Amino acid sequence: MNSYHFFPIGIIAGIFFDAVVGFLDNFRGIERKLFGRRVHHSIYGIALITIGIFIYTEFLVGLGLGIILSHTARLKKLIFVEKLRGKKSKK
Repeated sequence: MNSYHFFPIGIIAGIFFDAVVGFLDNFRGIERKLFGRRVHHSIYGIALITIGIFIYTEFLVGLGLGIILSHTARLKKLIFVEKLRGKKSKK
């Protein structure tokens, strides 16, 4: 029996998760780097959607979608991994 009322709750939780993680990353200046590329935390959304599809959990799919939508709205572009260009100067 599927309970689809957890899907919108997952989206709201994903938006909240993205806001908190985004704030903490910016506040602490954390960058996740892998092979010369910056990995954004919206990649968690892809992982959660994939896991949610395979174990049939609407909450995880909603959570992943909320993370991706909120991250995309904040940055104004859909991005998961980006190539780093030289060193950034912090002034």
